[in-house]
Amino acid sequence: MYWLFFFGVGGPVASGNQFFPWIHIDDMIGLLTYALENEKVNGVLNGVAPQIITNKDFASSLGKAMWRPSFFPLPGFVLNALFSQERAKIMTEGQKVIPKRTLELGYKFIYPQIDDACKNLASYGPIYNV
Repeated sequence: MYWLFFFGVGGPVASGNQFFPWIHIDDMIGLLTYALENEKVNGVLNGVAPQIITNKDFASSLGKAMWRPSFFPLPGFVLNALFSQERAKIMTEGQKVIPKRTLELGYKFIYPQIDDACKNLASYGPIYNV
């Protein structure tokens, strides 16, 4: 995704209205470490940030962080052709995921907001391959 946005052709997938669960890599590592070091943690934790966003929100935030436009949508039919309809559904339908247990167990996110996460990752360039 980094290179699409870098060259100014990034944007939302299909309508962009689908939910887009996300997490900064530092928070994912932090959550895994927290779960391993904390005896009260057991079972499944949703490794997603607490801010619920859409794909369009993500594209806008990443474009802003990279100082690039983010309005060129990737049409659903292109995804269907590239990945088959079944696989494309993952990107075109999305899923609303909430880290309820993660928050209840006391994990404090470093990057709970998408704008801060994108600014941080964009400052590294293509290293993280956002």
